[in-house]
Amino acid sequence: MHWVVPQPRGHARGAFQTGGETHKIEGIGYRDHNWLNFAPIDAIECWDWGRVYDTEYSVIFADIVTTRKLGRVQMKPLLVFDPARLIYLTTELRKWSLVKSGSESPPAAESGTANLHRLAATDEGLSLEIDLHLQRVFQRIDPLADFNPLVRWLVRTFKGRPSITSYHSVGTGRLSLSGREHALACNAVHEFVTNV
Repeated sequence: MHWVVPQPRGHARGAFQTGGETHKIEGIGYRDHNWLNFAPIDAIECWDWGRVYDTEYSVIFADIVTTRKLGRVQMKPLLVFDPARLIYLTTELRKWSLVKSGSESPPAAESGTANLHRLAATDEGLSLEIDLHLQRVFQRIDPLADFNPLVRWLVRTFKGRPSITSYHSVGTGRLSLSGREHALACNAVHEFVTNV
C-alpha cells in the first residue's frame, strides 16, 4: 500500500453541466493517489483522513488502524504546508492527536458522527491546534451497494460492514512555528472509512 500527495493545494478551475445549464467552478484543488495490492477490508479497520485549508497553510492528516488480524497497528502521517513547500511531516504517534466529541446536535445527531474534531500536534519548533466544527455530511458511500445481494450479505456477515462518510467542517486554531504565531481560520474536507 502506498499514499502520495503530489498536489496538496492547487488551483482548480472547470465547468459542470447539468439540466442544460453550465456552472463555472473555481477554487482549491487537491490531488492524491493511493494504491494497494490487497483488499482493504482484510487489512484496514478504519481510516480518518482529511485536508484542512487556512488562507496560508494547509494541513493533511490520516489516522489509520489495521485490523485485529494485523495487530491493530496505528499509522499516523501529519503534513503541514506553507504556500511554497512542505514545512512539517511526522508519522510519530505521540506527536499528534485527533480527538472527536459531541454528537447531540444537528448535523451530527442526524449523521451519527461527532460535531467536533480536534487536531493537535506538538513537536520541536511546532505547535498546532485546530477545532473543526461539522457543517454537513455531504457523502455516504456503501462500497458493497452494487454487489450481488448474496455476496453483499456474506461480506457483511463474515467480513465487515465497509462505509465511507465525507464531511465538510469549518474551524479555528493556531499554528506556532519556531516561535512565530499564526491564527488559523480553516475549511476542511475529511472522511471516515470503516470496515467494521
